[in-house]
Amino acid sequence: MDTKSEKILKTVDKNLAFVIKETHQFLKKINSLIQFKIICGLRTPQQQFELYKIKKSYKDGYKLKSKHQEGKAVDIMVIFNNKITWKIEYYYYIASIVEYIAFNHKINIKWGGWFKKKDGSRFIDGGHFEIID
Repeated sequence: MDTKSEKILKTVDKNLAFVIKETHQFLKKINSLIQFKIICGLRTPQQQFELYKIKKSYKDGYKLKSKHQEGKAVDIMVIFNNKITWKIEYYYYIASIVEYIAFNHKINIKWGGWFKKKDGSRFIDGGHFEIID
């Protein structure tokens, strides 16, 4: 795992960090062409609001708080064959490994690919993982 990702993981819940590190180690162990970097962990209310303004989040950081503000969420960016990709199928792959590792360690984690809005429609945030309280 790169230095920046390690630094970001130090800002979040220890169980979440553990699962993400284990996922990274698993991918490395099997020599997967699919890897990832951590791009976000803990956020301030202002950082959250900036994402809300550009419609990258439906939580404004003040009235609706993000799990990032509690250090209970991370965002990843997938690297496939040494290139950044936002194709959802790669995020499904990573999510399945994260969920498997979390389940085996009795850690409740939710993937952003399963999010739903209040109206029931899907809100896919493929790179997002959060601890469920």
